[in-house]
This record gives sequence, C-alpha cells and structure tokens, in this order.
Amino acid sequence: MTRMISRTVLVSAGLALAACSASQDDASGDALPSDDAAQVDPGTDQPGISLFDGETLDGWEQTSGVASYHVEDGSIVGTTAVGWPNSFLVVDGKYGDFILTMETRSDGVVNSGVQFRSGFFEDPADGMVGYQVDFDPSARRWSGGIYHEGVDIWRYSLIRNPDCIGAWHDTDWNDLRIQAIGDNIKTWVNGTPCVDMYDRSHAAGRIGLQVHGIVEEAEAGSITEWRNIRLISGDELEAAMSTAHEAPVEGWLANELSPGEIEQGWQLHWDGASTVEAGGWSVDDGKLVASAGAAPVEFSAQAGAQTISFDFGLMPQTSGEAVYRITAAGGDASCEGSFALRYEGEGVGETLPRTAWTGALTGDLPSENLSNDTRFRRIYDGDKMNRGRIVLRDGQVEHWLNGVQTVIYPLSRCEAFAATQADYSIASLSMAAQEGDLAIQSVKSQ
Repeated sequence: MTRMISRTVLVSAGLALAACSASQDDASGDALPSDDAAQVDPGTDQPGISLFDGETLDGWEQTSGVASYHVEDGSIVGTTAVGWPNSFLVVDGKYGDFILTMETRSDGVVNSGVQFRSGFFEDPADGMVGYQVDFDPSARRWSGGIYHEGVDIWRYSLIRNPDCIGAWHDTDWNDLRIQAIGDNIKTWVNGTPCVDMYDRSHAAGRIGLQVHGIVEEAEAGSITEWRNIRLISGDELEAAMSTAHEAPVEGWLANELSPGEIEQGWQLHWDGASTVEAGGWSVDDGKLVASAGAAPVEFSAQAGAQTISFDFGLMPQTSGEAVYRITAAGGDASCEGSFALRYEGEGVGETLPRTAWTGALTGDLPSENLSNDTRFRRIYDGDKMNRGRIVLRDGQVEHWLNGVQTVIYPLSRCEAFAATQADYSIASLSMAAQEGDLAIQSVKSQ
C-alpha cells in the first residue's frame, strides 16, 4: 500500500534498553499507577490523559525485537521485520487500575497487540510477560481476546464469546477499550463486549505496543497502527467504568468464584481446603493431590450443567483421566466420556498415540488444536496448572485444554443417546491417576 508520510520519527531495535532494569516481578507487584510521563492534552474534553502526543515518541521506548516503530500522520506505526523475539514499544510508568482506550488498525497480515499490566523477562530484550489484547488476523479472528504473553496461554479466547468474533475489522480503524480494575479485566472492540475475566497474575505493570516476530520474508513490512491512546485512572475512573457483565465470565481465581461467575450461575464444587471421602487424596496449598492408586474423586455438577471446568497439574510420568457422565432429561439414559490426562514432557508425548494425549477422548479421538490447526496445543507440567473444560453445545460434546478446542463429537456417538430426543446435562466429573501424581483445583460447573 502506498503511503504519504508527512512526518516520521524512527525508533529502531538498536536503541538502548531502559536504564532501570525490569524483571517479571514488575507485572505482579503492588505498584501504584505512575502518570509522570503521560502527555496531557488540555484541548480535549475527553476524560483521562494522553499517552501519545500524536507527533513524537517521547515517553516511549522499544525494549525488544527488530520491528521498527515510527510516527506518521498522528499514528504510531509498527512494521514487521524478519527476526525474533516479539517487538515491544513501551510507555514510561506503571499502571494498575485504569481504562485504556485507543484506535488501532492493521493490514491483516501479522498478529500484533497491546500489552498491559506487564513486566519483562530477566533480560528485557527477551520480551514482555503479562496480559495482551490480541489483534488476530487469522481465520479464527480472536481479536480482542486476552493472551498471557510470556506464559503462552490464552486467558480468554473468543470461543468463550463468539459474539465478539468479527467485531474487529482488518484495514479499518477499530475502537479498543481495556478496563482493568482490581482482579477484573474487560475489553470491548468497536463497542462489542469481548472479554470479562478475573485474574490475579498481575496487579500493575507497563503498557506496550506489540509487533509479532516473524520468520517468513513474505510477512516483512506488515504494519499495525495505534492512535488517540488515552488512559483514565484515579478520580475519573469510577464515573467511566462499566460494572455490567455483558460477556461470558472466565474466572482464574483458585477455588473461588468471582462476582461475575456467581451472577452468571456458576457453582464451585471444592473450596480448596476440605478433605474428600475418596481414599489417597490430601490437601496441599489449595490443591487436591493424589498418587497412582488413589480412589477416583468425584464431583457432582449442578443440575442442568452444560459446562464443567477443572484445573489440573501433571507431574512427570503422570497418566490419568477425568471421566464425565452425561445424562438425558429425566435420567432415563446416561453415557460416560473420558478426558485424557497425560504428562507429555521430555519427549514422552512423541511416543504416545494422540488418543492418549491430554485433552483426547481417551483411547478413541485424538487431542488436536481444533481452534487453529496451524498451532500446537499448550500443555504444562510441574507447578503450572492446566485448565480442562467439558462443554455440551448444539448436540455435541467438546473438550477444551488451555483455551483451545481439542475434541468434538456428536452426542449420538453414545449408543444410549442415539435414539433419544431430550435435553442433556453433565451430571458429574470423576478424576484419578493411573500413574504418577495428579493435582486438582477450581472445579466448577455452569
């Protein structure tokens, strides 16, 4: 696309990093917002302060990557270049509770986004760690969702809220609004509610503009633009904030329901402290923990449940399953399915059939990334917890793992339901390990 440049201010990847070395802790501390570097525009009646003066990159610094950033026609323009890691242009100051608004557009070629409440790896040149509102030009169109940059997990993929898919318009200017207050984070794209989630991973941190790293020369020169970047905080925040829960709520509070989840009908099935009747299970730091041979622990879902969600941890060599029971209205027919739980580290996953991978229908249907077949699944072991979810929707059963769909099959696959025309619900979830150690928390249904 031919562009007329009226004024250009370049920032290259060769600029020095911030004089004050930051770490991952920057994104998780209790730091108060700092507005010292913000540019105030006294000529506007909009609330808040301007983080970008429309003419220069004063107050901004590129901390990683080889993409370039410059100012053109009142916008910050980020341009891709072959290389890694991701590039970030970061504004001065830390921000905790705020509403961030801007206009943004891209050419629809390469993923990009906006970081907030973020810090850095030990070496800032390695990139940022924190929340990112993703600009996603792929076929799945998850622009407006929340990706956990540096942790590599979707905190809120737009499969949770299909009404937002398509709200973003490639090549056109889009209005983006991010509201981060306490542990509640919301986003809107062009006025459409996209994200409503609760998470305590990062209480405050930096704001940055991301241009994704690329390896293909054909993707070089792709652009993303940002303009009219404003931040509302302090005394102006209460009047401007939204308290409504307009999007489906995703809660990441361990063994705790958020206010939004309660409002939307979720029920919690273990409190993080109570012992269970099943033998071999113990409570350790808010998790139910058991080794191979422990009796299955069962959780009863609420009446009419269409979704059951559970967080789990896998130690080396762990294999197990989460068995769910689906019943037809009236209880005349029922059927069971098994969500596979399997340690896949140290090359173990490469030796297993995909029907044994985590998220598979155990021994039957393989675990794959059905949300985006060009990307791999995310599965964690050790201290990191994974999120599994079973969903009944449109006469089908769906398995979800860390924000992506791994299995989908029709209810009619179960012989007991083949001739049944009824409403179905998830009645229970039973979890156990056949090998290794398994940890569970945050079991809930809706």
